[in-house]
Amino acid sequence: MVCTVKDMVKWDRFLSEGGLGIGTWNLSEVIREPGNLSDATPLEYSYGLQVNEYKGRKTIYHGGSLFGSDTFYLKFIDDDLSVIIFSNLEMFGCNNLA
Repeated sequence: MVCTVKDMVKWDRFLSEGGLGIGTWNLSEVIREPGNLSDATPLEYSYGLQVNEYKGRKTIYHGGSLFGSDTFYLKFIDDDLSVIIFSNLEMFGCNNLA
């Protein structure tokens, strides 16, 4: 996937504010909840996002590298604080910086 900083800001606002859903079902809430395997083993993964905690704060994050670039997205859910890092160097290690 290729996106711009503007695209990432829109994605971040969507995760904070929601706005896409039907009735009481809201996609931005669903994708922040971790899934389970068929035997009910909990996962730290939800629809392409890692769901975890850092120093007691609930986080979602995702990163990757492709075609000479590296990116990382980290959101502290309860604090509405996000870190978005873009690099034009594939081996930059954005996840370590975040």
